[in-house]
Amino acid sequence: MRAFLTEQPETFPWSKHLSSDLAPDKPYPLSAHKFSDNTHFGMRQLFLRTATHGTARKYVNKTVYNYNRRKLNIGGKTGSLDGLDPKGRYDWFAGFAQSKEEPNKSVVIVVMQVHDNLRTLPATGVAGVMINHWAKEYLP
Repeated sequence: MRAFLTEQPETFPWSKHLSSDLAPDKPYPLSAHKFSDNTHFGMRQLFLRTATHGTARKYVNKTVYNYNRRKLNIGGKTGSLDGLDPKGRYDWFAGFAQSKEEPNKSVVIVVMQVHDNLRTLPATGVAGVMINHWAKEYLP
């Protein structure tokens, strides 16, 4: 997701905020090539449309405050399947939120849940709550 957001080659997940035991503190490239400009454009449109017109729309609209939705480009990909180990409904969202005014301010969020008999807030809804928290902390 980060590679499509930044239009750079893929990197191993990293964070300057975590200890080096958990993740590298700087980007570590997984490959030397980046996707073509057409691929970046097409995938970005797919992710944005998923949040505005597709499978993520309902919970992005329910959980991301209107105030934040106006300031952000939100995109992502949803998915689900029934699994056996552990048994349950697997539900995920991988996406991003990016400031419209300052595109260098962005966050990548990946949520995966396994629901048993009781289904809680879907992964897209959890991501929406996280987007609100991030926006409150990092956007004016």
